[in-house]
Amino acid sequence: MGLPSPSLIPTLAPVTYRSSRGGQNTKAIYHPFPQATIRDLCKAHKEYGKDSPYFRGLLKADLSGAETLPADLKQPFSCPLNSTEYRLWEGAWKQLLRDAVPGLLDNIETMVDGHGNPLTFEHRVGEGQWMEATDQVALPQKCLNVVKEAALTAFFTMQPHGPVIPYSKIRQGQSESFTDFVEKLSRAIEVQVKSEGARLKVSPIICQWYVSSLLSPVHVAAEKAIIHRYMDDVLVCAPTDDVLSHALDLTINALVVAGFKLQEEKVQKMPPWRYLGLEIGKRTIVLQKLEIKAKIETLADVHQLCGALNWVRPWLGLTTEDLAPLFNLMKGGEELSSPRELTPEAKDALEKVQHLISTRQAHRCDPDLPFKFIIMGKLPHLHGVIFQWKNNPKKTRTEKIRS
Repeated sequence: MGLPSPSLIPTLAPVTYRSSRGGQNTKAIYHPFPQATIRDLCKAHKEYGKDSPYFRGLLKADLSGAETLPADLKQPFSCPLNSTEYRLWEGAWKQLLRDAVPGLLDNIETMVDGHGNPLTFEHRVGEGQWMEATDQVALPQKCLNVVKEAALTAFFTMQPHGPVIPYSKIRQGQSESFTDFVEKLSRAIEVQVKSEGARLKVSPIICQWYVSSLLSPVHVAAEKAIIHRYMDDVLVCAPTDDVLSHALDLTINALVVAGFKLQEEKVQKMPPWRYLGLEIGKRTIVLQKLEIKAKIETLADVHQLCGALNWVRPWLGLTTEDLAPLFNLMKGGEELSSPRELTPEAKDALEKVQHLISTRQAHRCDPDLPFKFIIMGKLPHLHGVIFQWKNNPKKTRTEKIRS
């Protein structure tokens, strides 16, 4: 059953191993878990609590200092828990062992016990015909370690108040007031998000979820309108002024009734081609100026930069000759730590790459045309392009030729 050699035989209770005469075979012998250890664990739990470093360290030390059987595990965990908590722990422990079964069955060292019996789920949890500790000593040591780790994990992750509902799945009930819903949501965030800074980051997201739920009926009632929400701003678009006014009234009423305050001085109404200062044909909203920050000091830095540029080179329509000043920097010493610096020609090549990346973008879309997606290139260098295409009929032109 893969028992250790005599030189590595553990000597701590509750399971010890004794070599037979000649040291050829090793027999597992069971000793009951010391009651003094159980009392010390219960005392530490009562005085310091389950989450205290002292109790956690003491429990792990007591269990790691012995080859512990399933029968022995139940007593240390039943002592500090009441009957309901113990049932929660036992259920979680068994579920973790069920999840571990496929991995144990695939391992030749954990497929059978010391007597050649196939290891079943009842065998691993010490139930059925395997309730006696003397029958459990034949379990492989690797299997015993999995059983013990599952018990510790179940204990330290146990929720005494029942399973925790992720805060992202908490919804306001039909008869639940808004203040009660916010209080319930806030308590869930405090429990599940330990960092105060992370809570501040989560709060805007929670607000957005709630605003989205308020605007759902508005989407249905004003189906011709487009309503987008971002943070504390709401954008309403519609094909006509009448539809826009109707959708805007529904949106404002839904938010005001829920307790949100409207900042009327910030409400803006304008044609879509003037939104955010955009004038079709004269101005476009583009990305900020792109700058490739390349700190070149060694040959390794050059390799990293050239490797990244090679991915976008075909997409930008560049040839290897265009980037030759950069590639030439890889010539010379073979040590990756050998010094390198950008030459004036290499800097010019980088500026050309920056310019081409900045110009490879679309500024607007046609809502009447479908989007298409194609994959270009050859393995392993593939590139995806999302685009729209409009077939314009060619205009015929008649020219008169006079002789």
